[in-house]
Amino acid sequence: MPKPRAFTTLRLLGLLPVAIAILWVAGMAHLRNYPLSGMEWATLVAGGFALHAIGTRMWPPRPAPKLPEGATPGAVAALAAAMVAVLAAIVGGGLEHWITPARDATSSWALRTLWHTACVFAFSYCGFLHRLLTAPKRT
Repeated sequence: MPKPRAFTTLRLLGLLPVAIAILWVAGMAHLRNYPLSGMEWATLVAGGFALHAIGTRMWPPRPAPKLPEGATPGAVAALAAAMVAVLAAIVGGGLEHWITPARDATSSWALRTLWHTACVFAFSYCGFLHRLLTAPKRT
């Protein structure tokens, strides 16, 4: 039985990807000079956590992948998140360059691309780490 503090930390780690996704949407709205009203914030937060609750109940936990010899869950999660973040930088930067009209944004292309990359890295790291620490062990 895990200690109560460790259990609370793992539960909070499971909620962090949702919080990061909410901040990503709010940050993109801010970078595009679109202020969110109180009702929009409430809708965004309620929708994010509702989708999280539905998703955790729909999909059963999968077994954790086998870690390489001597690797820690944090290092493996960071490596995987870095690979996903590089892909997000390429795709997000390309989409920001080709789709976004320059007059709509109050920030530079590089800052918007960096925002996408940082949010995807944080989202992926927390998600991978939570999965590695809480998934049932392979037998």
